[in-house]
Formats: sequence, structure tokens, C-alpha cells
Amino acid sequence: MPPKTATKKSAKKPAKQAAKKPAKPGSKTTAKPRKAAAKPTSKPLAKPAAKPAAPALSTECQQRSLANMKAFFERTLAALDEGDSAFTPMPGMFSAAQQVAHTAQTVDWFLEGAFSPTGFNMDFPAMETEVRKVTSLAAAKQWLEEAYGRFERALKERPAPRWHEPIVKDTIMGGAPRWSVVDGLVDHTAHHRGSIAVYARLRGKTPAMPYM
Repeated sequence: MPPKTATKKSAKKPAKQAAKKPAKPGSKTTAKPRKAAAKPTSKPLAKPAAKPAAPALSTECQQRSLANMKAFFERTLAALDEGDSAFTPMPGMFSAAQQVAHTAQTVDWFLEGAFSPTGFNMDFPAMETEVRKVTSLAAAKQWLEEAYGRFERALKERPAPRWHEPIVKDTIMGGAPRWSVVDGLVDHTAHHRGSIAVYARLRGKTPAMPYM
């Protein structure tokens, strides 16, 4: 029996592709619009930290150094009395009184030289002649006390900026700040404090510990 041929009605028609209808707004299938990428917000630049203020110029440190120097010298010098004024270990050396007078003279010398427009007095023979005129320990002590007072007042009363100005060039410590003469003064006074201690021991006396 011959096979049945497909009838027109039974012939398969190609499936029509359903036309896509635009989705209704608000429906689940509606694609959400993409949000625009957020622009990076630029933060204002932080202001640079203010520089710390420069410390105010002062001579307090030098004042303390001068006070300590004076105290140390006086403790050692206390071992000698007026009867030791003319004592000298060897002929030609400064006597005990002259050691103190020279120390006093140098206190004034450092102060004057620091502020002089011509620098330090370099006429050492004339300075020595002045020292050798001193024969009394009491007189030398008085000179030293007055010289300390002059230097102390200068540190307190002269404006600190002046102490930070340079010493005139072409002289001792030329170009260094004026306050640096205190360092030189402390060193020089310590040297002669040692001499006084030796003089005292040669006289059979024991000088006190200067730092107590």
C-alpha cells in the first residue's frame, strides 16, 4: 500500500519568529539604566604645617655658665688668705694675688674685645705690667668681683641679638658670635683656678672641691 502523502493541511509550516515587542516601562524585563560613573571628588589640599617659630634669642645659658664659673673659682680661692698674697712658687712667676688679678683682668678683656670694633687688645706686656702692680689678695678679689659684675650686667642688659652678632674679623675668635667669649672665659678661669689650687697646696692648705 503506497505511503500517504502529506496534505496541505498537515504540511508543517516554518515557525514564524515572534517579533519582539518592546518591554513596557516598569516591567521586570526592563533594563535598568546604568548609573554614570561617579566622578572622583577632589579633596582640597591640606595646608602645609606652619614652621615652628624660631626660639627667641637669649643669653640665659651664658649667664648660668658665668655664675658657675664664679662659684667654682671662689671655692678654690677660699683656701688662701691675705697672708698668701705675695707667695710665688718660683721667682718671676705671678704671686697668688697676681694670679687673681690676672683672672679679673681677663674677664674685662673678653667682654671689651667681644664688642670692640677693633677686636681684642693685644698689648700683653702692658696688661702684665698692670697685673704686677697688685700686691694684695683682697684688692685682687675686689677687682675680680667688679669684673664679674660688669660681665653679668652686660649679659642681662645688652640685647640678646647683639650677643649673637659676630666678633669683628681679623682678631681672636673673629667671626664667632659674641656670646662665645663666655666659653673662652670659662676655660681661662678654670686654668687659673688650677694654679690657685697648686699655690694653696704648696702653702700646706687643701682647697675645697669646687663643684660641691
